[in-house]
Amino acid sequence: MTLVMGATIPLAVFFATRRFFKMDVSNAAALAAHYGSVSAVTFMACMAFLDRQGVGYENYMPAIMAAMEIPAIFVAMLLAKRFKKDSSMSLGASIHEVLSGKSLILLMTGIVAGAVATMDSREPIKPFLITPSYGVLMLFL
Repeated sequence: MTLVMGATIPLAVFFATRRFFKMDVSNAAALAAHYGSVSAVTFMACMAFLDRQGVGYENYMPAIMAAMEIPAIFVAMLLAKRFKKDSSMSLGASIHEVLSGKSLILLMTGIVAGAVATMDSREPIKPFLITPSYGVLMLFL
């Protein structure tokens, strides 16, 4: 259900902003992706809160959060490709271009890398990627 909502929200935002606010395709698609996507900052704040309270959660939750980004990004990029004025691409060609785009490939590669990583393999990168994320979170909020 969550993945369906992740795809439905961008559709609603895209068509509403195009109709009611007369936004161009690029801005409407960007706004659709934004409202359809999951807030990584809120997710990180929630994880930090649970850690501080000593509440356990499954290790795969970051992968679930990343997977929830895919429908919003996919739908928004597909809408942008399909509704561009100079677009004469077929639906199949548009889908292929979106699926082979850098953002989705990096997101899916990150999910796969996280799935095969062990706790021991995380230790060398912890000071560079994991620990600083809390500082960045504080600056962002």
